[in-house]
Amino acid sequence: MEVRLACSGHQSCSIKASNDVFGDPCNKAHKYLSVYFRCVGRPFSLSVRRACEGDTVALSCPHGRVIKVKRANYGRTELHSCSDSRRKHTRSNLNCRASTSISVVQSRCENRTSCVVPATNVVFGGDPCAGTQKYLMVYYSCGVAFDRDTVPSPANVLLNSVSPVCEGKTAYLWCPKGSYIDVHSAHYGRIESSYATCPNPTIPIPNCVSKSSLQTVRLACEGEQTCSIRASNDVFGEPCNGAYKFLALRFLCVRHTYVRWTCEGENLLLSCIYDHVIKVTSATYGRTSPQPCPDPWNIYSSSDLNCRASTSMSLVQSKCDNKTVCLVPATNLVFGNPCVGTHKYLIVYYICKTY
Repeated sequence: MEVRLACSGHQSCSIKASNDVFGDPCNKAHKYLSVYFRCVGRPFSLSVRRACEGDTVALSCPHGRVIKVKRANYGRTELHSCSDSRRKHTRSNLNCRASTSISVVQSRCENRTSCVVPATNVVFGGDPCAGTQKYLMVYYSCGVAFDRDTVPSPANVLLNSVSPVCEGKTAYLWCPKGSYIDVHSAHYGRIESSYATCPNPTIPIPNCVSKSSLQTVRLACEGEQTCSIRASNDVFGEPCNGAYKFLALRFLCVRHTYVRWTCEGENLLLSCIYDHVIKVTSATYGRTSPQPCPDPWNIYSSSDLNCRASTSMSLVQSKCDNKTVCLVPATNLVFGNPCVGTHKYLIVYYICKTY
């Protein structure tokens, strides 16, 4: 969290590995800081803004770009943001999340060039944790404004393939102006019939594919005009220890596909511009990838990566299809509990179509 606040969205950054910055997680031990990051195209880089309770968050994008809210939380989930050393007891609740966080910020900011959001109980519909010092944290990118006049007809959409990318290399996806990436398939690993792809004769070739391949690529690239993703265990996990792997994927260049996700217990807001309505193309409540929404307090609650509520698609479609805006709670009460003990999330892919 501290590294993202200091560095996300910048061309260069420095941060000191010290207890003053990160707190002391292990008293008297000699510690170190390890950081993984990637360099992405500026229009799609992630920006982070934070405001303490009572202050205001201001989001903005350059001319020709609009705000795309990726995640937001009003409450407290870590110790050091907006801390008052004189009132330590007000920072003890680290599981404080206003369920309206993402919907409120999206309603004020999504698809706008700039916006302001007050970090107050009144704005977010009440106090999610009385007596706790809260803050508002927003992650967003600056995307291409949706222009219906430049969207290609679905009849002219072609399926694109990216040549397999060997482990340690980067795959680049690109669509023409006015169209956007819709990931069709993705496989990170190795299969027996692929001996000639990224060969390494010193290592046996198993039959293995990362179960999170498709979800990981979709989270990184879906709805963007350009995208890069590294074929590495850091991104996809290690599906077959010791094997030399590759990433193979196929994607469509289509009219704009929106991706929205939220963590269990929060609400997901979907919306389209005037005279367009929602058409849900995919929805999952459960967990199929280590990201997003990991549970920092219980690493085992994110270990089941084959968790899907069978009602996901039908329920989201019934609440949202053919509407301009809709709100879907990401809760077991709505979808049932597909995997007890697993920290879940709701992710929805949709397009905006004319009436």
